[in-house]
Amino acid sequence: MRDLIWHPYQPIFFKASEKIIKTKGVFLYGKKRKYIDAIASWWVNPLGHCHPKLVKVIQKTAQKYDQVIFSDFTHSPAKKLSKKLKEVFPHKIGSIFYSDNGSTAVEVALKFLITKNPEKKIFIALKGGYHGDTFGAMSVSMRGVFNKPFQQFLFDVTYLDIDDKETLIQELQQLHNNKDSILGFIFEPLIQGSRGMH
Repeated sequence: MRDLIWHPYQPIFFKASEKIIKTKGVFLYGKKRKYIDAIASWWVNPLGHCHPKLVKVIQKTAQKYDQVIFSDFTHSPAKKLSKKLKEVFPHKIGSIFYSDNGSTAVEVALKFLITKNPEKKIFIALKGGYHGDTFGAMSVSMRGVFNKPFQQFLFDVTYLDIDDKETLIQELQQLHNNKDSILGFIFEPLIQGSRGMH
């Protein structure tokens, strides 16, 4: 029997997903076994699951603010976090935009660049990168099985081949010659996790 929920990246014919009954630290607990959550549940729990200090802060905050529409309103936790972020950035920034997930954050950044530089057309990305599942994020990610049905709708991107140094140098020289057309460059700052921890 098929799962009632259609999970991300799960073709319709897949068996039902395993039910997790609790989480703690680095572990996800199923009925019969536990799993190490090596990707921090899609990179959102880097401090582990059910961290006591985080649970306490979440509970305290939820008693005062559960969800506040952020288009016309603000609140002090957002202002305090913005002030702290501004202090730790290595360069001067004007404003901070909050997004609810990585894919949408990429989408917002791409839209920002497009609206500020409508005459420029070239986005650059690393070959094999992954940035999310919204259309802009898919466009600047590697092309493959996850976005194949949408390929005709994605915008063109110049991909840099970081595996071949000679090709990379040639590509960078060509891009330098077209630098006035470059809209933006997106890359993973540490590793290419979706490409196999490259």
